[in-house]
Amino acid sequence: MKSISTILWFLILSSMLTGWVAVIFAFNSQTDATAGAISLVAAALAFGLPALALFNSLKK
Repeated sequence: MKSISTILWFLILSSMLTGWVAVIFAFNSQTDATAGAISLVAAALAFGLPALALFNSLKK
């Protein structure tokens, strides 16, 4: 397995943290429906893009 640089790990972990914050915000009872939907899209991007980057770096 090829080693992954520290910067890539930092990006992946920080985006996962951002994704969880977006999910928590989306399911908050005081969150408006539109803001919750936008937050879920942001969470999907925050989880999906780094996972794609990690997969591509491990595949090489």
